[in-house]
Amino acid sequence: TCSINCIRACNEENSIVCNQSLILISDVTNWMLEKNHVAFENMKRDCMGKESCDPSKVCGPQYRQSLVVHYLCVD
Repeated sequence: TCSINCIRACNEENSIVCNQSLILISDVTNWMLEKNHVAFENMKRDCMGKESCDPSKVCGPQYRQSLVVHYLCVD
């Protein structure tokens, strides 16, 4: 089974951890579920295929409170 997880990207206390699985980024949006294509491409580059990732690396001042990362942990 798969379920999509969501995490606030720009909260430095949050990280994506998939343990023995790998991260698959499915989307990056704001709180209104509007897609952010630039942040999505950056998040894929920095986090996709890893077991853990710090999503705050892609946060600039303009995104400080608004980015939400949608991801799966896949085997």
